[in-house]
Amino acid sequence: MTAKILAMLLVYLLVLSTQLSAADDADKYVEDLKDPDANVRWAAASTLGSLGDRKAVDPLTIALKDGDFRVRQAAAWSLGELGDAKAAGALIQTLQTRDYYPSYEEDRMMPQENQLRATATEALGKLNSSSAVDPLIQALLDEESSVRAAAAESLGRQNDPKVVEPLILALKEDSYQVRTNALWSLQKINDTRATEPLILSLMDEDTRVRLAAAKILGDLGDDRAVSSLIRALNDEDAEVRAAAAEALGKLGDVRAVDPLEEALNDESAAVKLRATWALEKLGVPPSSQ
Repeated sequence: MTAKILAMLLVYLLVLSTQLSAADDADKYVEDLKDPDANVRWAAASTLGSLGDRKAVDPLTIALKDGDFRVRQAAAWSLGELGDAKAAGALIQTLQTRDYYPSYEEDRMMPQENQLRATATEALGKLNSSSAVDPLIQALLDEESSVRAAAAESLGRQNDPKVVEPLILALKEDSYQVRTNALWSLQKINDTRATEPLILSLMDEDTRVRLAAAKILGDLGDDRAVSSLIRALNDEDAEVRAAAAEALGKLGDVRAVDPLEEALNDESAAVKLRATWALEKLGVPPSSQ
């Protein structure tokens, strides 16, 4: 037996032993989901998602009804990590179920239940299940901002053109996190319908949204954004100005040359650096800047 064949055999045996060990671990943790100690159940639910064994899907689905919030939360997260579409129904039910608990304020949902619904929304987005699309679109209208933000992020993972218009509408949301997540999701989908709304986001009241819009427009490569990105070189925030300069360099439109040369006088070192880089991308040699 040659050394090469022996090495391959050893690698195979190592992989096989690792797989068998992981399978044994999964069996143990699945059993631990029935333990009377909530801490044990929580540890098991938290671990099963990282093991990648889909035999854990059904037990984790049952754990979504556990009496301990931490176990329910961990089960929802692990189901998302496992990515099995058969968990979609249970996660949709978790997203759409509003369980009320006694509180110092009448009829107020416990914050932890909102966290669970947001986690279920994130997990649902990872399943690549067609049945998730409509519930995720509906979740953009949820009363809880963390659920809406999770839905805006999750819709970016769905390969369905009908999510574009709801995400564009989400750019008018009150929550900056929802608007930002919607921007990044629109980038992933890369539908031309989103270009004009993305350009308008350069004028958003929140710096974080404007920054995301500038970065995304540079990556999309649509020259309709050039004029607005040139205006963004005068944004009040230096990070936005720097991102606009970099975006203009990526777009490669000569209309940006003069404004970028002016940006070399910006008070921010980061803006000057990005403007220099952008001008080089546009073919303007350093000696003439």
